[in-house]
Amino acid sequence: MNAFVERVRARIEQWNPPQEQKDRLRRIAFVAYTVLATLFFIWLFLPREAILAAVTAKVSAAAGRNVTAKDVSLSGLSGVTLEGLSVERDSGPAIEVDEQSIRVGLLSALIGRTNLWSRSEVGEGWMEAEFKRSKDRIRFEAALEAFDLTRLLAAPAKDKFGLEGKAKGKLFYETPGTESSALNAVLDRLKDPSGATGEVKLTLQEGVVQGINLGAIPVPPIHFTEVRADMAVKEGRLEITSFEVRGGDADIDAGGFINLRTPLLTSPINIKLKVTPYGEFKQKYAIAFTQLRSEPGGSYAATIQGSLGAPQVGR
Repeated sequence: MNAFVERVRARIEQWNPPQEQKDRLRRIAFVAYTVLATLFFIWLFLPREAILAAVTAKVSAAAGRNVTAKDVSLSGLSGVTLEGLSVERDSGPAIEVDEQSIRVGLLSALIGRTNLWSRSEVGEGWMEAEFKRSKDRIRFEAALEAFDLTRLLAAPAKDKFGLEGKAKGKLFYETPGTESSALNAVLDRLKDPSGATGEVKLTLQEGVVQGINLGAIPVPPIHFTEVRADMAVKEGRLEITSFEVRGGDADIDAGGFINLRTPLLTSPINIKLKVTPYGEFKQKYAIAFTQLRSEPGGSYAATIQGSLGAPQVGR
């Protein structure tokens, strides 16, 4: 053990980088010390009400809408936890999160990178997410467990999109990076599907989806017991390996692809759809099913083409 320590000490004493590198390391160390000292002072002396007001104001500005919270606490020197988080929407109920924790990679920020970690708790479920940005790549990944989407994606009105249910699974999305860390630059890069890769493996339990239109055909609200989605993004193309809806009003199977474009609504689509409706749902929307191709066993099929913004349903 002593021999190992002596070797490490000798290496440190022999280390003699160029003066330019020494100066850069000194600048980084000085900035790191200043940031940590400032955070430590805030952590010790700033009133909680002042921290809450400052954090919610910053988050509101970034989100572009009013954000409030009931309480705030600092997690170490690089994190914050908000309790009773509420985010206003343009219409309908606000997005409600019981507890939201955010942690920032300080050392990464000093060298021009962005590393963010977050954990959102809603009811008994949670979602953990990680976001990384550098000049080489931007990556987002998340894991969910019994995460209730109702308070996040509930429909603001009867004719608007809404998704309810508890989600479980994993997803990631990665694109080439950007030199700028400005929010608009990062968002613009994320919207560009060229060079993007990703994967979605999700399960939804006991919920409803509504507010979807297939061209001129409005899709009625569909209640389900389970939804399974398996999709992947590669070379600007979203492959829908399988999409299954089971129980409730209907069984639905879909597969195909979307050639991702910018703007997203112009993306060409080619999806094969099979629907097996049941009971009252089948009777209530019998006229709508006449627009689809009748299949054995009481099922209906269609091919959806066109674009995301103007889908065309063909038999």
